[in-house]
Amino acid sequence: MDEVLSPAVPLSKRIREVRHELQLTQQDVAHLSNIDISNYGRIERGKTNPNLETLTRIANALNTTVSDLTKYITSEYTSPKDRRITARHLIEAIEKQQALKNKN
Repeated sequence: MDEVLSPAVPLSKRIREVRHELQLTQQDVAHLSNIDISNYGRIERGKTNPNLETLTRIANALNTTVSDLTKYITSEYTSPKDRRITARHLIEAIEKQQALKNKN
C-alpha cells in the first residue's frame, strides 16, 4: 500500500523558508495575516493544512503567492485513488502498446 505524505509538510517548510528570508517572526506573520498565533504555529509545523482563504492571507503577509507557497506539493502528497493519469502516462502507455504490436 502506498504511503500518503501530508501536503502540510512541504507547505510548512516553504512558509517557514519565506518567513526567514523576510526576517519575520511567527507572531509577525500571524498578526499580518490576521490568524491566531497558535493556529499559525500549527500550520508552520505541518500539523494542519490551512484552507485557501488562510493560505492566501499568509501569502499576502509574506508578499508572495499561493502558487509560490505550494510549489513543492506534488502528486506524491495525494492518495493513489486521487491521482489522475497524466498526458505523459497516457503517451507512454500508447507507445508501449504500439511497440508490442510492432514486435508481433
